[in-house]
Amino acid sequence: MITRLPIELQRHIYGFDPTYREKFDIVLSYVQRKAWIEWRIRKELLWLDTSSSIKELVWLNTFPIWFVRVYFQNEEYAIHFTGEFPWEQPEVSCRGKRLPRVDWTPACTLDALLRTYDFENRLKNTSTQE
Repeated sequence: MITRLPIELQRHIYGFDPTYREKFDIVLSYVQRKAWIEWRIRKELLWLDTSSSIKELVWLNTFPIWFVRVYFQNEEYAIHFTGEFPWEQPEVSCRGKRLPRVDWTPACTLDALLRTYDFENRLKNTSTQE
């Protein structure tokens, strides 16, 4: 499921208005699956149901570079897809750091992809603390 953000919210986000965060958080509080696509050329945000498979996003890839930003386990992840479908491994980053690549298929959902990253990161963090 994909829906457009209200234009006034887009203006706040792209206008770097310091009050946009408060307004954006109000919208996010009503959305259980928090993700959106960020187009680089059109400067447009679209809501995205992260239970959809990555393969279902193919028709959205009309430009060669785009991002999906996803809130998962109280973290914001940026998923960067390049090229045309079928994509190679997407680049996933969290807190400005690129995460190691993990196995995924276009049939998996964004939720599943991020659960894999979350699980891998927890394993890595646990093993370094011991």
